[in-house]
Amino acid sequence: MSPMKGQKIKDDPINKLVHFRINDETNKQLEFVSQKNNVSKSEVIRKGIEIQYKELKEKE
Repeated sequence: MSPMKGQKIKDDPINKLVHFRINDETNKQLEFVSQKNNVSKSEVIRKGIEIQYKELKEKE
């Protein structure tokens, strides 16, 4: 999909789609964190991955 006219092209576009299942409790936690931080659920998940990635890389 090409960007809309006038839209800046990002250096690192978010163009990968991941689909997964979670239970009700995890969904409630995700909603809570998302609302409290005023960010999307996707951003909460991306941040969580980033935190774990950094922790694991430091252990190497």
